Amino acid sequence: MKKKEPLKIDSLIEKVLKNAENKKREYIQREDLLRFLETRFNPGISRHIQLGKLRKKRMTIKVDSTIWIMNFRNRELISLINEFLGGDKVDKITLRKQ
Repeated sequence: MKKKEPLKIDSLIEKVLKNAENKKREYIQREDLLRFLETRFNPGISRHIQLGKLRKKRMTIKVDSTIWIMNFRNRELISLINEFLGGDKVDKITLRKQ
């Protein structure tokens, strides 16, 4: 059985910093998207939703009330998110109650 070589501290620090930078960039993009949706979709929406991750063109959005699930206009929301992200990045949204 082959032993794994230990990670060097500089490569470990580099990985941690890169991960932190990616998370910060993702957080900023989510906040920017929420502001965009406030102006173009529904004022006050950011108080009622939490954007999830985007995986395989699918985004999960958590909402604070089932009324929001019933009132969402998915096609319009998908179109606006794609406009913000610059391309065909989202083709389905899943809404879940928090």
